[in-house]
Amino acid sequence: MRRWFSRHRATVLPNSLLDEMKKKKTVVLEGNIGSGKSTLLENLKGEMENVIIRTEPIELWQNIAGINLLQERYEDPKKWSFLLQSYIQVTMARLQKEPIGNNTLLIERSIWSARYVFAEYLLEQQHITDVEMAVLDEWFKFIQQQKDMKIDLIIYLEVSPEECLSRIKKREETTVKQPSLLYLKRLQELYSKWLQKQEHPVMYITEATTKEDIKNEIRKLWR
Repeated sequence: MRRWFSRHRATVLPNSLLDEMKKKKTVVLEGNIGSGKSTLLENLKGEMENVIIRTEPIELWQNIAGINLLQERYEDPKKWSFLLQSYIQVTMARLQKEPIGNNTLLIERSIWSARYVFAEYLLEQQHITDVEMAVLDEWFKFIQQQKDMKIDLIIYLEVSPEECLSRIKKREETTVKQPSLLYLKRLQELYSKWLQKQEHPVMYITEATTKEDIKNEIRKLWR
């Protein structure tokens, strides 16, 4: 199932908007932890002409100067959250700013969800201080004003926290502590809050949609 919401909350995607989407330069794929973003992008690689796909640079977060910041953040959030979130912001900005020529960029997550979803959660949980949040926000404002840092379309994988947790448990990777259901539920709420304020078109794809249908929906943007 596909639902479209623009600034005017349109529920049916008009052909004029679809044609406009094909001209977009930066499309962001968003979704909760375990919603299937990375798997989807890996499956799409090489299947669409003139579309460059970039996934979250998790390997960088797991090894900087020999430290796994992602794991450390789960183990001691008050000590490591600000440092990890700062590094995530830098690496995500760098990922988006790498040249794409005349192609379209389809990227996993963004500095916007890092700021309005994950940093907000850290502040709520007092894993970062008000001062640290202010620093993150200043960097965010500076980065988003830079050339090639705007986004044109958001695709959101709308998957229930329960299903996300189930998928996470099935993963073979054990290098990072598994998130709790409570954490996933709050991230979903923060995502909803952020997306409802968007002026950019947002494409919602629900968990009831098959993997092949999801791929087909995204391919349509560039046909």
